[in-house]
Amino acid sequence: MKEVSFRKFLILTAIAILLLFTNLIPAVNIFKNIYMSIVFPVARLAYYPEYGYKNISERIASIRNIYKENMKLKNKMNKYKEEYKDYELIKKRLDYYKGILGYEREAAPSLMPARVMFHAPENYFTQFTVTRGENDGVSKDDAVVYFNEYDWVLAGRVGRVYENYSSVILITSHAFRCGARLESGDRGVIEGRNGWLLNMNYISPDARVDKGDRVYTSKTGGVIPGNLLIGTVIDVDVLDFSKGQVAEVMPAVYPQNAEVVYIICN
Repeated sequence: MKEVSFRKFLILTAIAILLLFTNLIPAVNIFKNIYMSIVFPVARLAYYPEYGYKNISERIASIRNIYKENMKLKNKMNKYKEEYKDYELIKKRLDYYKGILGYEREAAPSLMPARVMFHAPENYFTQFTVTRGENDGVSKDDAVVYFNEYDWVLAGRVGRVYENYSSVILITSHAFRCGARLESGDRGVIEGRNGWLLNMNYISPDARVDKGDRVYTSKTGGVIPGNLLIGTVIDVDVLDFSKGQVAEVMPAVYPQNAEVVYIICN
C-alpha cells in the first residue's frame, strides 16, 4: 500500500512539474492557448448547438448593422463635403461681390442672374440675348459677369434693353471697349477683335509687360466696375508711339460658352 501511494505521489509530482514547465515555456503556452481557443468553442458547439448557432447569428447581425451604420456615416460625410464645397463657393462669390460693392457704395448695385436664351451663329463673337430686361431693372451699359469657380470674370456689357430681355455686347466683340489694368498697376484699354483674342492698347511705353500677366478692369471708363478679371497676356508688341505698347490678351472665360451670367445693375 505504501508503494502504491508513493507511486501516485511521484506521478502527481511529475504532472505538476510538467504543467509548471509548460506554463514557463512561451512556445508551449502559445500552442496551448491556440489549442484551447479551437477545442473549447467546438466542444461547446457540439454539446450546445443551439447556443453556438445563436451566437454566430448574433455576430453576423452585429456585423451587418455595423456595415450599414458605416455606409450611412460615409454617405453623410460625402454630403457634408459637397455642402462645404457649395458653402466655400458661395462665400467666395459674396466676398468678391463685397469688393465690387466697395467701389459703388452710394449706387448700391445688385447682382442679377440671367440665363442666355439666344445666341445667333452669325453673331458668335459679338453678342447674345439674356432673359432679363427693363422690367427687372436692367439698364444699358450694365456690366455682365461670369463666375469661373475662382474669380468674377467680365463677359461683356448690356447693349439694347427690352421689357423682358436684353442683348449683351460680348468682350470679344470689336464694339466692346473698357478700361483695364495690369497686375503691375499700369493701365490701358481693352478692345475686342471679333475673334478669340483681345487687345490691350495704350499701355505706357516704359511699362513692363510680361507674358502671363493677369489683366483686370480698372473702372477708368466709369461704367464697368473695377477688379473684374479679363484675361492673361500672351504676347506684347509696339505698333507705334501713339498707341504705346499693345498686349495680346486671352480671355479668362469665353462668354460664348456661358449658360448663366450675372448683370451688375446700378
